[in-house]
Amino acid sequence: PFDIALLKTSIQNGSDALESIIGKDVVLVVGKTGTGKSTLIQGIAGKRLRAAVHSTSYDGQTVTKEVFEADEALPGFEIGHTKTSKTKSINCFSRYRGNTNDEIVYLDSPGFEDTDGHEIDIATSVMLSQVAKNCKSVRFVILIN
Repeated sequence: PFDIALLKTSIQNGSDALESIIGKDVVLVVGKTGTGKSTLIQGIAGKRLRAAVHSTSYDGQTVTKEVFEADEALPGFEIGHTKTSKTKSINCFSRYRGNTNDEIVYLDSPGFEDTDGHEIDIATSVMLSQVAKNCKSVRFVILIN
């Protein structure tokens, strides 16, 4: 069944990010769940990324994979290592270009075909439409796995 409460919550949680992009240059990071969107934002924020091994049980078997972790991670940009998405709504990180007052806002977004269902995909589409209407400019980084 369609979860209208989940849709509403995702849109409400992304509203803060919408306030932060008004009239600004935006870099929008999009892709499917698990492609590394949050990891990329951690790197852009200057967080040290290190390789790690993540183990999980799946159908009675233990599976390990190489992943990246961020030291002193930027809050709100948790890196997930399971098939369940950690990012539930759009989130932003701002930084200035060099020694200028030009602010760039980087937007992380839930993955398309999100593991939480169609509600998150719909909420993300609604929010990205609002981003396009309210920012000064938008550039896309599309991650493909």
